[in-house]
Amino acid sequence: MTLQRGDFTVAPSLIDTHAHLDAAEFAGDLSEVIERARRAEVQIISVSTDLDSAEATVELARRYKLRCAVGIHPHLAERYVHDGRFAPESLDRLTGLAQQRQVVA
Repeated sequence: MTLQRGDFTVAPSLIDTHAHLDAAEFAGDLSEVIERARRAEVQIISVSTDLDSAEATVELARRYKLRCAVGIHPHLAERYVHDGRFAPESLDRLTGLAQQRQVVA
C-alpha cells in the first residue's frame, strides 16, 4: 500500500519505538530477531533503562546499524542521585552517550 501526499509518494513504514534489545531474553537470538525485523521492514529504536544499559544499547546500535534512545527509567533514577542531586559523573556519562550518532532520543 502506498499513500499519496501531493506530488510525492510515501511508503508507509513501521517502527518499534521501544525495544529493550539489551535484555537477557534476547541474548540467544538477537541477530535473528533483528534480521526478522529487517525482512519485515520494521525499524527498531532500542531503549535503555539505566547507564549500563545505555552503554549496551549504544553498542548494539553500532553493531547492528540501529537507532537508540538513552536515558534512565524513573524507577531507577535514585541510583544516580547523591545529596539530592543527580551525580555529575553519571550525568557526564549519559551526556557522552547521548552525543553518539546512533542516539535519536
